[in-house]
Amino acid sequence: MTDSSRTELVKRMPVSKAGLMPRTIDDVWILAERYYKSTLGLKNGLDSVEKVFVAGAMGIELGVGFFQGVQNIAVINGKAVVWGDLALALVQQSGKLEEIVEEPIVQSDGQVVGFTCTACRKDKPEPITHTFTIKDADRAGLLKVRPGKEPGVWHHYPQRMLQMRARAWTLRDGFADVLKGLQIREEMEGMVEAEVVSVEPSETRTDRIKAALGVPQTPVEDGSANNDTNSEAEDTTVMEDSSSPGTPGAAEEPVLSDDDMADVVREAAEHQGNL
Repeated sequence: MTDSSRTELVKRMPVSKAGLMPRTIDDVWILAERYYKSTLGLKNGLDSVEKVFVAGAMGIELGVGFFQGVQNIAVINGKAVVWGDLALALVQQSGKLEEIVEEPIVQSDGQVVGFTCTACRKDKPEPITHTFTIKDADRAGLLKVRPGKEPGVWHHYPQRMLQMRARAWTLRDGFADVLKGLQIREEMEGMVEAEVVSVEPSETRTDRIKAALGVPQTPVEDGSANNDTNSEAEDTTVMEDSSSPGTPGAAEEPVLSDDDMADVVREAAEHQGNL
């Protein structure tokens, strides 16, 4: 699609009180490209056109529009999350919220050490209440400054973060049908992304038999494996899942298939013939 045709398509997008209204996936993609080029979404973790597209599409699906989506949806630890204010707006917009009260927990010296959030639904008599305190934050490791990192929002705005944590739990527990599993940014803020650990494949039974027969091993490039290794790895996984009760975590050694055994014998015969 040329730049002129894209510009023409943007001109055809209807504008209402809710803002610019894309009608097709192409419309959303064009808006995502334009928004990404503006660099406005980088602080929200929207560092690619694809991420902008997903955030904008989620905003449209939630009924708040493309631009509200890209402004209020961020990417934290690889997950799309919404700001706490947008979560409250969605709940209020649903018409199911009767009342919400957010109260600070204040010590005798006037210091705020926590927040309690209580919400009532119109269709349920029982209120939903959650409390989050500074002790909870410390226990979760949210107040620690990690090596090489600058102090974050929990050090600059502790009261606001306590309020948002209590609100996040209350809204997610009480209005799951409205938020549809969406997580809230302030709830994810401070969490450490899980470390991905690579595991080297273990030696298979076929490899051990080949070594005993003196058959040279075929080198395998990183990220790939031959059919024998793949089939043996799959068999090993199945056996580990059904480990015997007498030896927890242990699994019986997989039995070679007829095809694997034929390959071993053939390679051994070829090797001996070349000696």
